[in-house]
Amino acid sequence: MWAVVACIRTPPRLVPPSLVRRVVSAGTTSHDAPSLIRGVAGIVGTRRFFGHNLRDGEEGNDLAQDTVERVEGEAVPVKGAWSNRHWSNEQHREQQSLAEEAIAQLFQDTTQRRRFQQEAGRTHSAQTTTTVTTTVSEEEERNSLSNLYGGEGESFSPVGVEAVEQELLDDAFLYFPPVHHAEEHAGTLPAGERYVPGQQIIPPGSTRYRVDVQYQGSDFDGWWKSTSRQLYRRETLPDGTVRRVPLTPDTTDQEDSSAKKTMSSRYHARTVLEEALAVALDVHTVKVVAGVIPEVGVSVRRLCCHFDVPSHIELQPRTIIQRATMWLEKRQQPLAVLSCQRCKNQDFHARHSGLRRVYVYRILNRVAPPLFDAGLQWHVDRHLDVPRMQRFAKALEGTKDFGYFADPKMANALRRAALSPCGLSTGAALDEHQQPTVTGESPRDTHGKAPKVIIEKGSSNLERAAALPTFNEYGQRIVQPGAHSREYYRASTNLPTIRTIDRLEVVRQDDEVLIWFVGKSFLRHQIRNMVSLLKAAGHGLWNELELQQALQSGFEPSRRRFKRERFPPAPVYGLTLWDVEYPTQHRDDFVPFVDSGPYEEVNIAREI
Repeated sequence: MWAVVACIRTPPRLVPPSLVRRVVSAGTTSHDAPSLIRGVAGIVGTRRFFGHNLRDGEEGNDLAQDTVERVEGEAVPVKGAWSNRHWSNEQHREQQSLAEEAIAQLFQDTTQRRRFQQEAGRTHSAQTTTTVTTTVSEEEERNSLSNLYGGEGESFSPVGVEAVEQELLDDAFLYFPPVHHAEEHAGTLPAGERYVPGQQIIPPGSTRYRVDVQYQGSDFDGWWKSTSRQLYRRETLPDGTVRRVPLTPDTTDQEDSSAKKTMSSRYHARTVLEEALAVALDVHTVKVVAGVIPEVGVSVRRLCCHFDVPSHIELQPRTIIQRATMWLEKRQQPLAVLSCQRCKNQDFHARHSGLRRVYVYRILNRVAPPLFDAGLQWHVDRHLDVPRMQRFAKALEGTKDFGYFADPKMANALRRAALSPCGLSTGAALDEHQQPTVTGESPRDTHGKAPKVIIEKGSSNLERAAALPTFNEYGQRIVQPGAHSREYYRASTNLPTIRTIDRLEVVRQDDEVLIWFVGKSFLRHQIRNMVSLLKAAGHGLWNELELQQALQSGFEPSRRRFKRERFPPAPVYGLTLWDVEYPTQHRDDFVPFVDSGPYEEVNIAREI
């Protein structure tokens, strides 16, 4: 048994099978046939590498040595019976490396990139992917054929690379460098202009987009939270003023301080969304502002957000969603982007423009446990008196002091809100010439100081409390019949806990009880504590007098007393953010969902 090793740097189709048939039909013996084929094919010498075909006098240990093929004066080592496959893999890797270098050079060439952008029919929103093919010219093919039949010349190696652009779902941004440079992005902004965080205006040279997302609360560690903490120290200046100075840890303590940062193993939903949008829009970073910051574990049916991107980026909404969805699927992140489009009214703000937030709490009232929506319902097997729960819900509607239902951990936040000044104040009327600059120079040097204007800061906390029937003009609680003097004779001003609930409804649907909350804002754990109270009312544990006393008791800063005297909050997994309502001028931007469009047969081949 003879083995023919064709170690020729030519495509397989250049070795005609008729050559072997012609040699066999020439009447050669079986011993001369292999040598004749090697001579015609250009192989100078060969050694057999099969163990059972050893010549007389050869030892079996020669198999441990590498067999060598002589191809036109070049030694090609062959290891084992897979020499042909090994050589072809090496050639394939070489061609692939050459193709990658050519593609990198193509994307690094600024002139070539601009020519692509200025070509007719090509836009920034085109979804493209790059395919690499190798081409062989006719002259190189003729040379390779002459080498095959004994002619002189170098062996053939296909190195021609051609980049072909196709109109497909864009995934090229995952593997290749971006088309635009950072300096091109910076060139679109006006000179001396820069967006400062905290401004409620759209930065110059940017366009505002609205994006709606959906996710389940158990899949993420909340919407977003800071994992670092900045420490300050108080410093008194010679003039008597006190200022806060941030503490900078030493280099030796940096590793310890970074290790103390608490970070969950799960991702934050906002972080995942920002990365997906940055990849979809081919920008460095994206800052997303949400209409609500849901609590950890709260599911979201539709959360409206907004973000600002450079104005020169013009992509179709379907393209952005497809790119973001592809990135989320590759990273196995269970977050859905429902819609994403440019705001028709650029004054839109996801948080400040919102009128009402709609929440729903789902209670499964049956003996059998939940199976289909196990992570979205609170299982209560005891009977609930829904009409009685509805009467309690009507008593909780309106503007009231809901401090009884607030979490004790937000005591510091409530104290800071109570210390906020009220009445009139003066501020600077900053126009477009008074905005901060990139160079850091103060606009006062060229335009002078901004004029001062009187700003109405709204009603104070005491004024808001005076409108309630349970408080007097000094912010003190009025003693009601049946109240305990130890609890209600105290004059305290926990007034930032005042909230307004526009609608609170309890509805039964078969074996499920839905509790709907509609309001502009809610306190921490307010909805879950109210659900716990309504559940107790459904079991007949509370009456109307106890509910009135609860509303008069106000906020309880002591965590131990809160746990001892009040019901534990309802489980967080039963709460779902249903929607965020916006005024009429922003309702044109609402899109329920975006599909991939009707099926159309399109020729995806394009020429550069």
